[in-house]
Formats: sequence, C-alpha cells, structure tokens
Amino acid sequence: AQARARGDEQKVREYVFRGARIGAIATGALVCVIAATPASIIPFVYPATPTDDFAAEGARTLRLLALAQGAFAMLAIASTILASIGSERSAAALTLLALLLSVGACAALVPRAPFGEAQLLVSATAVGAALTIALVLGGILVKSAAGAFVPWRTAIRVAGAAAVTIAVGARIPAMGRMIAPLVSAGLALGYLGILAITREIDRSDFHGVVSALRRRVSR
Repeated sequence: AQARARGDEQKVREYVFRGARIGAIATGALVCVIAATPASIIPFVYPATPTDDFAAEGARTLRLLALAQGAFAMLAIASTILASIGSERSAAALTLLALLLSVGACAALVPRAPFGEAQLLVSATAVGAALTIALVLGGILVKSAAGAFVPWRTAIRVAGAAAVTIAVGARIPAMGRMIAPLVSAGLALGYLGILAITREIDRSDFHGVVSALRRRVSR
C-alpha cells in the first residue's frame, strides 16, 4: 500500500511477487500435510471418534476440503493484495463471487446426492470448485492491477510437490496420536525437500522468512 501511494510500481510488483510466491509455498505445505494423512488427523483432533470406519469416511471428505482450503487461503491473499493497492471494490466483489458460487453449487448439487458421506463429498467438491474458479479470477485481477501474482513455475512446482507428498501419505496407514505429528512433520519436510531439489526454494527464502519474523517480534 505504501509503495502504491508513492507511485513506485516496481516495488508493488516485487512485493506482490514475493508475498504471493511465499504464500503459495506455505499454503502448499499445510494442504499437503492434511490431505496426505486425513485418517490420522481426524482421530488426533477428535479422540472421541466413534469408529475407525467413521474416521475413514471423514478422511475422504477432509482430503477434498484441504484442497479447497488451499484455494481459499490463496483467494484471501489475492483479496488482500487488491484491497492494499486501492482496489477494494474488486476485492469485495471477488469475495462475494466466491460466496455466491459456493452457495449456488451446494444448493444445486448437494440435495441430489444420497444422504451421508456422498453429500459430504459433493459439498466439499462443490465448494472447492467454486473457490478455485474465484481464485483464477482473483489471480487475473491481481496480475492486471499489480503486474504480478504467483509465478507459473512456482504454481507448477508447488502443485507437483504437494501431489507427490499426498500420494506418499495416502500409502501410510492411519497412525496413533503419538506418531501422527511425527509423520506429518516428515511429510512437510519431504514437501520442502522436493521444492529445494527443483530449486523453487533456497537459503535466501529461509533467511527472508527469518528476517521477517525477527522484524515482527521486534515490534
């Protein structure tokens, strides 16, 4: 916002580029960990889960919701950028569109699905699709207004790393409450390792995040 107020468009592009890229990487880490081991996460958060079958059925829905939450997180970043550079109406319209698409898709599709897990899966799919559509539009708006958003190479690498991590996690059986956090941490490290191998992240990213945290703490 300060860079836009000064008329420094180059700085605006740099800030948006850097922030959206780091946001995509962080979002990918959260999404892939949840989507990779949903059957372990549900009993960990809700230890009173009635049966293993109950957790297994919920896991399928949680995996879809994790992907939808990733789209929602990036949509929030896009809306924040638009509001910061003076496009508040576009940000509000984008948020309203996401809401209307989600409500409309659920209203049209959920009642047609059989009661139970099928409705949960359809609902998660409908919301995820609606948020993805809104995210694509949000990316176009941010790119047009600020000149940058998540780079295509970053988007491809993050998606690829998340897909590999989820595929690996899907082969791991449900873990107990003591082991689940360790498995999740290992998957997160694996995800970051893939990004490091593909040269999406390096030491400069680590130092940048540490510096930002130190500045926040010093305030």
